Amino acid sequence: MTNFSSLLQIFRESYKSKNKELLDKFFTEIEKDYKSFKKEQEEIERRIEVAKKGKRYKLL
Repeated sequence: MTNFSSLLQIFRESYKSKNKELLDKFFTEIEKDYKSFKKEQEEIERRIEVAKKGKRYKLL
């Protein structure tokens, strides 16, 4: 995942210069981070469901 301060820096630069390419980069990074976070969250939820069912689960 991208460091929040680096995202903030990209946003500041793009906002000041009104640079569309930097804004696109900013939102692309946010979207990638969100998808990564969502994937991790789904894996955690899956592990919780498996644990609730009492099955053995090997942690990766």
